[in-house]
Amino acid sequence: MHVSEPPPNSESTLAAFPSAGINYERLYSYRFLDVDQAGRQAVWREIARYAHGRMGAPQRILDPAAGRSEFITAVPAAERWGVDLFGQGVPESARVKMILSDIMDAALPADYFRYCVRDYFDCADHTVILTHVAVAEHLHSGSR
Repeated sequence: MHVSEPPPNSESTLAAFPSAGINYERLYSYRFLDVDQAGRQAVWREIARYAHGRMGAPQRILDPAAGRSEFITAVPAAERWGVDLFGQGVPESARVKMILSDIMDAALPADYFRYCVRDYFDCADHTVILTHVAVAEHLHSGSR
């Protein structure tokens, strides 16, 4: 099942977002040019199985930046939702409710997902968002 909600004032193609200053179609074509998609899916299948178990095997999962949907199509949850700015191809047989939108604007059911972006800062210790790139930048910026 696909729920389509294109971002305002846009076409539903990857290249239709010049306001962001990035041609996403070109970026993704280059990024995944020599990538074996079957191999990627095999890796994501293992990651999804492990993550699903670590989360306590929830019955519904939200992938807030679904991309090529490797995670959301592989996770063994009964109900699977994906949100992404661009439709990069989710097979109908995957039974994923896919919403094309910015995650901050996505029309998601209220109080339906734990740890959703709208709830992230409700926890006292969730005050700073750090990725592996941000941590590396902090660690290395003062070392020279």
